[in-house]
Amino acid sequence: MATLKILLLTIVVFIAGSLWFSKLFGKTWKKIHHEKEKTSDEKKNDMKDMWKFMTAEFVLTFIINILLYFIVIASDDNLSVALITTLLLWFGLILPTTVSNVIWGGDDKKWMVKKIAISSGHRLITMLFAVLILFFW
Repeated sequence: MATLKILLLTIVVFIAGSLWFSKLFGKTWKKIHHEKEKTSDEKKNDMKDMWKFMTAEFVLTFIINILLYFIVIASDDNLSVALITTLLLWFGLILPTTVSNVIWGGDDKKWMVKKIAISSGHRLITMLFAVLILFFW
């Protein structure tokens, strides 16, 4: 039952991520990555190998949700403990990794703060959301 719960949660988080990077911050994200309007052939070519990246992201999101599941279990029915533990996990691991990746990833300096905020903000919101769902489900 736990595996099914985590799998369904991963699908929901995955959909939230696609909305985050398209509807909410899509225009800024495209500017950060210097994307121009593409022809339909260019879009098809880009999408050809996209399934590999999407699969990897799905698996990684599933792994994060497994960890969050164990945080909820270890919190002993204390939502505050689960949320604070998740926040500390994000602050101690996710945020520093994201900052390091952006700093050393060759991004344009004028976009670094926005890229860090969008990327790490996405992970923070989805992790806290996942803990809430796991706690009350």
